[in-house]
Amino acid sequence: MEHVLLKGSILYPEGWSEGSVLLEGGRILDRSDSQGPDLTAGVEYEGLICPGLLDMHTHLGDHGARGTLPGSLVEAVLPGGVKQRYLSSASVEEKLSSIRASIDELHPGVTLVLDYREEGLFGLELLSRALSSGGPMVCPLTRLIPGEGPEDLLKRSFGIGQPSLTGGLVKLRELAKARNKLFSMHASELFREDIEMILELHPDHLVHMISGTEDDWSALSDACIPVTVCPRSNLAYNLQTPLPEMQKSGLSLSLGTDNALSCRQDMFREMEAAWFLMRRSTMEGSEASRAVFEMAVGKTMRDRHIMELLPEWTRWWEAGWPKPGDPGHLFIMKRPGGSLWEKDPFSHIVRFTDRSSVLNTPDPLLKGGPVPPRNPLI
Repeated sequence: MEHVLLKGSILYPEGWSEGSVLLEGGRILDRSDSQGPDLTAGVEYEGLICPGLLDMHTHLGDHGARGTLPGSLVEAVLPGGVKQRYLSSASVEEKLSSIRASIDELHPGVTLVLDYREEGLFGLELLSRALSSGGPMVCPLTRLIPGEGPEDLLKRSFGIGQPSLTGGLVKLRELAKARNKLFSMHASELFREDIEMILELHPDHLVHMISGTEDDWSALSDACIPVTVCPRSNLAYNLQTPLPEMQKSGLSLSLGTDNALSCRQDMFREMEAAWFLMRRSTMEGSEASRAVFEMAVGKTMRDRHIMELLPEWTRWWEAGWPKPGDPGHLFIMKRPGGSLWEKDPFSHIVRFTDRSSVLNTPDPLLKGGPVPPRNPLI
């Protein structure tokens, strides 16, 4: 199996340090403070080695629905809207192509994705087939559909991705907890939803909460419930993300690209958009960049229960990263001209880097490569 050698400057929490990472089939064989061995067979990349980005909320299958975009979220993605009409009419091959297009689009720099899967068992099978050609680790969160039992869905998924706060969720949440699966849900996007009902469910993860209040955010912070925000997708429907206020409340925040029909699946663009939002609070630029970067790599969720449900190798901020034996949870990008990357790496990545700068993102799903812990598609 071909070796891949990444060498140059490795980004640690305290800054850059020279070194190298040797991979085989997407798995880390060795990390060194030197520039690594001379390869007799394989490929080398030289540049800036960074932790992999986490896209904590997607709908990968929406890519094929791109085109005319209605002005409201209701008309775009809710029942009867553009998305649902596409899913009900597209062929199997069209849906596979749609998922693969999203994966290709978001893959540079991204090593793990939480995907809200529509269409029950059929939707999970579609994703499994789409991933056969490789990509980041995609963790599907399923939803109940009539005629299918939650046990079957949980066996083949990473957990539950509930579209809204509805009745009958207590038993579903208890079942997910008993199976050590993730329970996630959309909440308070278009309008504020009952925070007491949300807290009673104690989800492992929420998406949006942009219509919540400061008291809502503080309550979620106290309950250690993390929230993923998707600024660009919401802005496509004129929905504002009060990111500075949410951060000040103590919320554990992460980033996601959301609906593939609404905006490009690109975590570099998402980080930049989040940085502009953080600047609304007049936060100093470098401080804002680091805050956004920590959202994008999961550092802000380090002490939350969700990190016990995600693969251990995503905890890059802990000592020992990158750890031999783990999948390649990192990427390497071009070493640019100028000096910003060296003196302020987080501003360089968040504000001035795009996917074209990425030289290589190791693929944990390569044929013959590693199977990450708790593979959701067994």
